[in-house]
Amino acid sequence: MHPNPKTVEQLKAKVKQDLGNLCDAGAAFAYNSFSHYNTKKAQKKIDAFLEKTPLYDSHHKQWPHVIKDTTAEHHLYNPLVDIIDAVISWFGIEDRKALNTSRVYVPHERDGIEMLDSSQLGPEEAEQIQKALDAQPVLKTAPDIMIVGRGGKCFEDEEYPVKPSYAACATVWEVKLNKNSESFEDQIVQLYVYARQCFYEQRNRDFLHAFLITETEVRLFQFNRALVIHSSRINYHQKPRTFVRMVLGMIGSNESRLGFDMTVFWTTVQTTDGTKRVRKITLPSSDPNDKPGTTEDVPILGPKWIAKDVRGRGTTCWSVEQRGARRLVKNLWRIQGRTPEWMFLLHIKAKNLKGVARMYSFEDGEEETALKNGSLVDIILTDQEWSMDRIWCRITFIEYGPPLESFKSVLQLLCAFYDATKGHWNLWKCGILHRDVSVNNVLFGREFWEASDAVGQKIEPGNRGVLIDLDMAIFTKRRESNKSDIRTGTRQFQSIKVLRGGGWPHDFLDDLESLFLLLAWIYLHYRAPRELRQTIPIFLSEWDDENPRACANAKVAFMTQFDFHMNQAVSEELGQPILKLLRKLCDLLKTTWTDERAKPCPPQIKCVADLHPNADKFYKKFLKRIKTAIEEQTVLDANTLAERPMAAPTVERDPDTPCPTPKGTVSAPLLTKTPPPLPRGTKDANDQTRSTFVIYYPRRQLGNVA
Repeated sequence: MHPNPKTVEQLKAKVKQDLGNLCDAGAAFAYNSFSHYNTKKAQKKIDAFLEKTPLYDSHHKQWPHVIKDTTAEHHLYNPLVDIIDAVISWFGIEDRKALNTSRVYVPHERDGIEMLDSSQLGPEEAEQIQKALDAQPVLKTAPDIMIVGRGGKCFEDEEYPVKPSYAACATVWEVKLNKNSESFEDQIVQLYVYARQCFYEQRNRDFLHAFLITETEVRLFQFNRALVIHSSRINYHQKPRTFVRMVLGMIGSNESRLGFDMTVFWTTVQTTDGTKRVRKITLPSSDPNDKPGTTEDVPILGPKWIAKDVRGRGTTCWSVEQRGARRLVKNLWRIQGRTPEWMFLLHIKAKNLKGVARMYSFEDGEEETALKNGSLVDIILTDQEWSMDRIWCRITFIEYGPPLESFKSVLQLLCAFYDATKGHWNLWKCGILHRDVSVNNVLFGREFWEASDAVGQKIEPGNRGVLIDLDMAIFTKRRESNKSDIRTGTRQFQSIKVLRGGGWPHDFLDDLESLFLLLAWIYLHYRAPRELRQTIPIFLSEWDDENPRACANAKVAFMTQFDFHMNQAVSEELGQPILKLLRKLCDLLKTTWTDERAKPCPPQIKCVADLHPNADKFYKKFLKRIKTAIEEQTVLDANTLAERPMAAPTVERDPDTPCPTPKGTVSAPLLTKTPPPLPRGTKDANDQTRSTFVIYYPRRQLGNVA
């Protein structure tokens, strides 16, 4: 498992891997960007500024305070800040300010307790988790120039920050000398680090512009979800109009043109204690009497998941309250040509499938893509660059509980695991294969999670555990691009066959192996419910090896020498039923290892559905073993309670009946170590490149499916 970078150098190394290819859009990108400042009225005002300001010498065509022959980079900082401030003042732009931050190390916000649902934690446990998070190293970086904002719809604070922050950043400038010894790639990596932190802390960025500027030349960059695009070098002394227009575009008052998604916004509300800033999101109306296309602004309770990298899907999940109901809103940028997640969710809705996520509404911006941006109208991109384009999408779900690793009792974990596995079978019977089983994609049903502490609470089976996130799913009868791909899925939980490749399609056996690896991963990380082990077995780190062959070999060793590995981590608190279950599932999955699967895939296999016409038999065997473990755990819990000086509760023995946590169960010890780092973000087969950039288009509401 790869933890978050602990140093800036580690972060830069990670960014360099994620950066991908660059798109050089030439001088046209600089000239045509911010075309709203190309009007006659705007040009006239720019010309008046250049004529009146003492900062530009039109006769010698230079910004005289910017010393062209300087040998010290720091000589450029304040003159450039003065130019920005002069533009802000002349054009009457409010709520923007330029800062020389070259010696100000701006801290990077870390994951905090706000990313967790407070209903999942007691106050003492939340405090301990927050202390553990606070103990993590704080990364700090220093952009040479930062333009900050305040108020409006994009920035939380109505006053400028006392100290610069990425949450208040409108754009960044990196200053270099023409004779700088750094490579162009290293300079871009620096800018990418700043952009990455802006995306992460602001939560609602679609793209971000930035400058790489020297004593004579400037390059305009745009970081977005599809590509990193940059202009060629522009001599800003010789081209002052273009330079001022770019500066205006990067700091202007039109917030959507700054790269913000204006459907996620800050607003000021009146309370009994005065006014406060709250964040809201615009969603399709939940009132069935409203006309199609009607929207409403809904308060955001907090973030649930935020992608840290710029390029790719950029998934951001929010917990919201819509007319008294808890919802989960998921924003992402899907790659063009891939079946959208909402299409699978419509099938799930129509079939009323249990054990899988249920969608409430969706929005899809077919015309709102990362590269269909006004600033690219006159720019020629290659077919390969256009193929990297991404489409904006938003889905509103019923909100579920936490991941299975948050289990309060072993019985609760097994019941949820049973229903999620059955949900996977339901998908398969519906002609859908998930392909991305991971620790973050298998959750407790919220009703089951909230009720499992209540004595005698009856929760119907079916949605006690649910599979979510169908971004990587496919229809099993799809007949194109069916080969398994190591870039599809989450590395720790990818099956051995997927890691080894070989041309065979990713099938349901790969996902069942992922479910087995997930349950083993939880067992190996926890010594008791909600209590992490003091030490994690070293071999688990090999499950996330960057080399897929090494990762596959580590999982083969684990499964072929199961007892040897598990003996390193036997937990008396978790008991024997779950350990026996893991052994049985391991043995069952090993029966599918055949020499035939090591050979090239036969040509008659045209789609995933052709592989296993009798898959139902294997699902039944898999589920039967989980059912047996639930029965054994139920008996174990009942016997444990009978030994205590209290009345034993009625025991449910069938996994297809509710299984509340038995009365009298002692609460697990509080979490005393930092939670295990989340698995590395998943990447799809085409997710090898860039970021995303857009100018705002109105979001298109395509359907309310409740």
